[in-house]
Amino acid sequence: RSTLFPYTTLFRSLAENAEGLIGRDAVALTAVDVHGGRVRLGGEEWSARLSSDLGEVSHLSVGDPVRVADIDGAVAVVVPVGTPAGAQPA
Repeated sequence: RSTLFPYTTLFRSLAENAEGLIGRDAVALTAVDVHGGRVRLGGEEWSARLSSDLGEVSHLSVGDPVRVADIDGAVAVVVPVGTPAGAQPA
């Protein structure tokens, strides 16, 4: 049995958990733009950035509802609630 087994299991579990956040709703705690911001997601505060391919939407304000479109490392890539489901982050 490999000594890496616990670590590979941990990383796989973290990746699966991150994918489970995609599609979840959150709330902007700070202004959020393509450079960054903070959201409340599942009772926790997360670093976030606005998806860069939304065109006319350049930022979100405090309190705006958002939806997680992707997880990029430890950053939630978000879109405003009401954005069509086909909108994909860049």
